[in-house]
Amino acid sequence: MTNAHAKFSASGSAKWFLCAGSIEAEQGLPNKSSIYADEGTAAHELGEICLTMGDRASEWVGKQLIDNNAVTVTQEMADYVQVYVDYVKSKKGMVLVEQFVDFSHVAPDGFGTCDALVMGNDTLHVIDLKYGKGVRVDAENNTQALLYAIGAIDSHSWVAFKTIVITIVQPRLDHISEWVIGIDELNAWAERLKQAAERASLPDAPRTPGKKQCQWCRAKATCPAANISAKDFDNII
Repeated sequence: MTNAHAKFSASGSAKWFLCAGSIEAEQGLPNKSSIYADEGTAAHELGEICLTMGDRASEWVGKQLIDNNAVTVTQEMADYVQVYVDYVKSKKGMVLVEQFVDFSHVAPDGFGTCDALVMGNDTLHVIDLKYGKGVRVDAENNTQALLYAIGAIDSHSWVAFKTIVITIVQPRLDHISEWVIGIDELNAWAERLKQAAERASLPDAPRTPGKKQCQWCRAKATCPAANISAKDFDNII
C-alpha cells in the first residue's frame, strides 16, 4: 500500500471535479487522520492480505496486522472485510490488489491506488472497499473509481476492454453498488475530468460550494464560498 498523496488524487476528485478552487484552498492545510480513518486503513490491509495470501479474514481475529500493527483484528472487522474479499473472488479474471494507477494524462501528476482490479477478456472490474458507515457511497458517476478505471486501461492498453464494471463495496451498510459502462462512456468521462483538472490548475480557480465537494474539504471552515447555511447545500449542484 502506498502512502504517497497526489495533488490531483482520485480519492479527492469529487472536490476538484466540482470545485476547481479546492486544490488551491487546501494547499498547506494538514490532512489529519482519525480513529475512523485508521480503522479503514486496517480493514484495507486485511483485505489485501486475504486476497494475496489466500487467508480468510477470520484467521486474523485477535492478531495484529503487519503494517497497521497497532490494530488488532476483531471478529466484526473480519466479517465485514470477508464480504469484500468474497465479492472480489466472485469475479472471473486476473486479480490485481492495491494496484497503483497513473492517470496523469488526465490530471497533472495524477495517481492513486485501487483496492482491486479484476481483468477479464474484455471486461474490467474496478472494485473499491468503503469501510465507513457514515455516508453511503454509490458507484454511478463515482469520479474516484472512474479515474482508477482510466488509469488501469491506459496502463493495460493491449487489452481490448469493452465493458467497465465499477463497484463500491460498503459492507457495514450492507451496500454493494454496481455501475456498468462502455469504453466510449469512460472516454467521455476522461475528457470531462481532464477539463476539470485544467480548470483547477488555473491561478485563482473559482470556488464552487456544494454538499458533496465541501463535505470533506479541509478548507471548509475558513472558505468564504462555503460560508452558507447547511440547508442551502441541498439546492447546489
